[in-house]
Amino acid sequence: MVSKQQANRARKAKQRKQQKALGITRVEITLSNGTREKLEKLCNETARPGEEPWDKDELINRLILSADERHERCKREMANRQCHRCLKPFPEHCDGLFKGDATCFLTKDFKSKFYV
Repeated sequence: MVSKQQANRARKAKQRKQQKALGITRVEITLSNGTREKLEKLCNETARPGEEPWDKDELINRLILSADERHERCKREMANRQCHRCLKPFPEHCDGLFKGDATCFLTKDFKSKFYV
């Protein structure tokens, strides 16, 4: 007779094998209590009325895809611009030589444009 523990191990092994075949990788993250509470709140509040709340994996996947989409859009918008200080087009820049100067892209716009 197969114990519950053995059955659970077999089920998890099968699940890991299926996920590997689909190219799914398990990632562990560490969250503070406040961040974890916000994650749970978002899971519950982003679901459409009458639908089940999103699970954490689904929400985190959607947030990553959304952040990537915003990042790519910012890169396209910046492609035709240049830094006001070194006059180099994006993504080239002064390698930090003028960082701190109020007109340098790295000082003025980088965080607001590329950090989510």
